[in-house]
Amino acid sequence: MGEWAESQPKTGTYYLEDGTEIEIDGPHNGFIKWKDGRIYEGNLDVNMNPDGQGRMRFPNGNEYNGKWSKGLINGFGTYTWADGRKYEGKTWLI
Repeated sequence: MGEWAESQPKTGTYYLEDGTEIEIDGPHNGFIKWKDGRIYEGNLDVNMNPDGQGRMRFPNGNEYNGKWSKGLINGFGTYTWADGRKYEGKTWLI
């Protein structure tokens, strides 16, 4: 189990009821693995959502590496499809 400080997760591994695993390895930085196979590595907000710079790998082999805001892709990044196609630029998923 992880450490908590001032009602916020500090470091360690947390398991949510829905099967999500969250590992926090420093202030605002960590790893999230969802039950559906998505994996995120990068900056997290205080609610443990992707926020800032990070990379999401999807079960189908696609990957996004770039900016996030409150758990959503938002800003400049690169989306790479499993077949090698790439999009690089601003993206918003709101």
